Amino acid sequence: MTDPPPTHAPIPEAKGMAVFLCRCQGTVSEKVDLDALMEWLLSHPRVRSVDVMDECCRDEDKDRMLLALRSGEVDRMLIAGCSYKLLSERMFQVARGGGIDPYMVEICNLKEQCALVHDKGSTQSKAERLLDISLQRCLSMQVPPHSEGAPASRTIMVLGGGHSACVAAKEAYLLKHEVIMVNASDHIADEAHGEEMINLEEGSFEQFLGQAGDAITVLNDTRLTDLRGHPGRFQAVLDTPLGETELSIGAVVVALDLQDAPNPLAERYHGEIQTQHDLGEALRAGSAIPRHVVMLAMDEVGESAFDPLSTHEAVHNALFLRSTRPKCTVTMITREVFAFGQCEAGYNKAMETGVRVLRSDRLPKQEGKELIVSDIHLGGEVSIPFDLLVLDNATAIPDTSSLARAIGIPIDAQGRFLRPNAKLRPSSTLREGVFLCGGAAERSLGIGPSLEAMSATVMASDLLGMEWRNGGEVAEVWPDKCSACLTCVRICPYRAASIGGEGKASIDISLCQGCGICVGMCPSKAIQQYSFRDDQIEMALHAALRRESE
Repeated sequence: MTDPPPTHAPIPEAKGMAVFLCRCQGTVSEKVDLDALMEWLLSHPRVRSVDVMDECCRDEDKDRMLLALRSGEVDRMLIAGCSYKLLSERMFQVARGGGIDPYMVEICNLKEQCALVHDKGSTQSKAERLLDISLQRCLSMQVPPHSEGAPASRTIMVLGGGHSACVAAKEAYLLKHEVIMVNASDHIADEAHGEEMINLEEGSFEQFLGQAGDAITVLNDTRLTDLRGHPGRFQAVLDTPLGETELSIGAVVVALDLQDAPNPLAERYHGEIQTQHDLGEALRAGSAIPRHVVMLAMDEVGESAFDPLSTHEAVHNALFLRSTRPKCTVTMITREVFAFGQCEAGYNKAMETGVRVLRSDRLPKQEGKELIVSDIHLGGEVSIPFDLLVLDNATAIPDTSSLARAIGIPIDAQGRFLRPNAKLRPSSTLREGVFLCGGAAERSLGIGPSLEAMSATVMASDLLGMEWRNGGEVAEVWPDKCSACLTCVRICPYRAASIGGEGKASIDISLCQGCGICVGMCPSKAIQQYSFRDDQIEMALHAALRRESE
C-alpha cells in the first residue's frame, strides 16, 4: 500500500530574509540587548540583513527598510517590535514598496510579550525564544494564492438617501467617479439633524444632481439584494420597481442615517413643545419665537445620549436664537455637554451671548409654566420659567438585517453595522471594498456626519486607484480528502465555501477572510489555511520546544 500524497505542496526554500529590530523609542532596548540578537540572527544562513531602528513607524526608518528590501536578496521580512495590530498595515505598505508580498511579513511582539511584562533579568532569554519562533515561522511561509488584475470598474455605489449618502455621492463625484445612489425610500432627504443648524452650502442636492448630469444615477424605491465578487469587480443585484437588475461596480459606501422617531418626553410634559429640528425650521422661516425658551437635551431616563453630537444642534440653535432674538432667554438642561471640534467654538460663543446651561442628573419636574431642575453644581433645585420647551430629535435605527445579509457584513443586537476596529480601520467593514458611514453604524467617530461620509468615500476612491489582489491567508481544500459534507458551506460566515462542479468543496478567495472556522470544523480535515498549515505550525513548535529544552 502506497502512502497517500501530501496534503499540500512542499514549502519552497526561502531566498533570503531581512530582519528589523525596533527599539520602540527605548521601551524594548531598555530591557533587551538588541545588539546580541542581531549578532545571533546574522549567523543564520537565510538572514541577509539585520537593522536596529529607533522606531520603525517613522518615515526615516521606513526608508532604511525599503533599501534593505530592494537589494534583491530577500523575499520575506521579519519585524521585531510592538503588536501586530499596530504594525501590520504599515509594514504591509513597506513590503509592497520593497517588492515583497505583504503576506511574507512576520511580526514579533517583543514590546508587549516581553519588555513590558518581564523584568530585565529574564527578558533576554524570552526575547530570543520569541524571535526564534518568529524566525522559523517566517522561513516556513508560502506565497498564498492571489487573483490579480486592475479594477474593472471605478463606479462607487452609495447605499442610502439621507444626508450622509448625499455627502458621499458629492464627494465621489468630485473624485471623478461615476456614482449610483441606491435608496430604499421614494425620495432623497438631505437633512443633517444634529450637524448643521443652517445649511451654508449653495443650492440643494437636486440642483447638484442637475449639474452632475449622467455621472450620478439615483435609484429610488430600490434595494440591494446581493453583492458578489470582489473590489473593482463587484456584481450588485438590485430589486427595482421595474424588476431585478444587475450592475458592475467597484466599491460600496453604506451611508444609512437614523430615522426620525417621536420623542417619548413629549408625553411627559405639557405646553408648547417642539423638537430641535422644528425650532431650526422656524428660525429659518423667520417665525416668531416665545420669550422664554428651555432646551431639554436629555433622554427619557435623564441621561445624555451616548453620542458626541447629542447636544450639537441644541448649541447651534441656541446660538442662532440669541444672536437674532436677543430678548429671548435660552436655558439648556443636560447631564453632559458634548461639544467637539467646531461645536466647541459655537458652545463658547453661545455662552458669551447669554445662553445658560444647567447640568442635572435627573429629568426636571413641571409645575405649571415652570420646570423644577436639580442643579448638580448648586446642589439644589431651581425654577426655570418657559414658554417653549425644545426636545432633542429622537431617532431610530432603520431595519438593516436584510441589507447586512445581502452585503455580508455583521450588525449588532440593535441593528447597527459593526466596525472591525474604529481606531485602526475607522471607515472599513469586514468585507473588503465596502465602507461605512452614517448614523446606522456603531460608535460614531466624533468627526461629524459630513466628514465621516467624506472619509469613507475617500477610502473607497483610494482602493479603486490601486491594483487589487484578492487572496492572502485564505483557506484551501485538498479535494482528495473532501467528502462534500457541506459543513464548510453551512458555517462559512462570508459565503466563501461552495461545492464545485466536481462535487468537491472549493473556496472563493475573493470572499474568504481567513477566519479558519472551516479549517477547524471540517470533519475530513480536508481544509487548511495558508500560513497556518499543520507543517508550518509544527516548525514553530519545534523551535519553541528546542529553546525550552536548552
